Amino acid sequence: MKLLEINNGKAEFIVDGKNIKPENISRDHFLSMLTKIYRDKNNAFELPKEENLSSINNPVEREIVNSIIKKLQEFTKNVDNLRNEVESMFPRLD
Repeated sequence: MKLLEINNGKAEFIVDGKNIKPENISRDHFLSMLTKIYRDKNNAFELPKEENLSSINNPVEREIVNSIIKKLQEFTKNVDNLRNEVESMFPRLD
């Protein structure tokens, strides 16, 4: 699952099947991306490499995208620990 597309020097996040410009990302969009990462136990999502981000023409847009991607990467690194904490605090009731 792709979270970001970069075409012709412009970036768009892919959120719930819609392409969203970085300056239009809302808290709900960001939450939706985090939720997908959290629920995807196969790590089937794709985060762009830093060299791909340098192809974004607009420096403000590049900085917005870079900040969001860093937060998504940080979350991705900690998602297994977060899942374990949540599951231990709230065990499933069968």
